[in-house]
Amino acid sequence: LRFVIEGGESTHNEWLETLFWYDEGEEGGIGGPDCDLGTGGYIHDINILEANSGVRVALQRMMDDFNSYSPSIIHDFKYNLYANFDAFCDKFNELIKKSGLIREEMVPGPSGLTQLIIEDDFKEFHYFRNKLNKAPTTLSKLMNEKDKWEMLPYYKSAFHMSGDDGIFNLKFVSKNGQYHEAVYDKNGNLLTASNDYLNMGTYNYVGPDDANGHILYDVHPFYKWGNISNTGRGESTELRIATENIIKFLASGFISEAAQDRYNEYAYKFGIPQINNDIPTHQPW
Repeated sequence: LRFVIEGGESTHNEWLETLFWYDEGEEGGIGGPDCDLGTGGYIHDINILEANSGVRVALQRMMDDFNSYSPSIIHDFKYNLYANFDAFCDKFNELIKKSGLIREEMVPGPSGLTQLIIEDDFKEFHYFRNKLNKAPTTLSKLMNEKDKWEMLPYYKSAFHMSGDDGIFNLKFVSKNGQYHEAVYDKNGNLLTASNDYLNMGTYNYVGPDDANGHILYDVHPFYKWGNISNTGRGESTELRIATENIIKFLASGFISEAAQDRYNEYAYKFGIPQINNDIPTHQPW
């Protein structure tokens, strides 16, 4: 199928690219990216680099390539359906897990215990995850693409419920590998580094359904370094705060019950269990 545009021939895809351009910040439009990240040729080149120079060199190249583009071009790359952002994310996450920058090693001796190793070089990749995250800017816009998201139960949202009204926050993850997170406040606003770095959603190198992988690659770096530069509070502090958030959320009283009602409203819409006011035994990730 071919089309004639302004006197010249065009392929179907070129015609669509001319007709549609998407720049609203939520997924669903069609447009042509101004970079080759995520294309088959790009991923092929990264595979060759990985084979010849190693995983870490290929990982660094992908991050450097991403950072070389302007914010507007990266925005188009992430949100236009014409671009294959998912392919870039798939390969980047693969390299993260193969890099050995985070790993568990056996403790010397007969104990059989393991120790967690997080190399300092992973810090840059940890904060880079914020550039890879994407989500609709409001809860109402997320509801317009509800089929692409799943709501997490409150006990998996506890790290994102701090502050006076934090128990009203709702957390979602994308269905494409659970890579992307979205956390919304009581007014339906997306929480980000600019308005709430403590409760913001972050990009996952391993989705929460793979609990062990998620803890290793996403949760432990969060304990160590926080969501943005120099905000790490340590595992014991984060677990204490998360537990306090859950207890506050499940408490009786007007504010807690209002938060529970809001949670149950959306839990019903997304087909997950509504709360029954029992203290959970689940871990908050």
